[in-house]
Amino acid sequence: MDPSLETVKWKLPEGTTESEWDDAYRRVDAYLSALRIDNTLQRSALIHRILKGAVVRIDSGACDRAAAATLEECESLVCNWFREALDLPSDTPPTHILERGYLALLLFETGSGWRQFFLQPAPWPPAFIQNLRAHYFEAGPEFQHSQMGERPIDYGPWSDLADQALRELDKRPILRRVGLAAFVISLIAILYYFTR
Repeated sequence: MDPSLETVKWKLPEGTTESEWDDAYRRVDAYLSALRIDNTLQRSALIHRILKGAVVRIDSGACDRAAAATLEECESLVCNWFREALDLPSDTPPTHILERGYLALLLFETGSGWRQFFLQPAPWPPAFIQNLRAHYFEAGPEFQHSQMGERPIDYGPWSDLADQALRELDKRPILRRVGLAAFVISLIAILYYFTR
């Protein structure tokens, strides 16, 4: 019997539970679905491969939780596949490869048949690789991560002028009362003018 079709059985790593691995399985399945891998057999084989890699990560001490280990293994698998398929330099940062790679996959036309080659070992059809390269470089520009911090809200010059005027009125209570009385009398006069 083909070993890839046998029941998946392995000893769970120390400190992990079956429910954690069940959750990790669901997350990997959702991840691969988001990558538009619709072929159930292909997706099952990839999930099996990713979970085995996650078990190795946990056994080696690189990670202690099943969900985190499977996510790292997913990203590592996808990144290494893009690196190999596109013949990218080894010093290219993984985040850069993943961002542009995901965008390149989104640029593929529906029905182009790319899904059957994605995350599969070489050899790949030259037309597929050429198309993937074109989409990968089209997916630019270079991304720059930015951080937003707190900064004061600028309401413009009128708010600064009003703030300054109110601060001056706080210092002179008599002037403030005269200004308030003038405002109320003006308001009454306007209402009287428009209602008569």
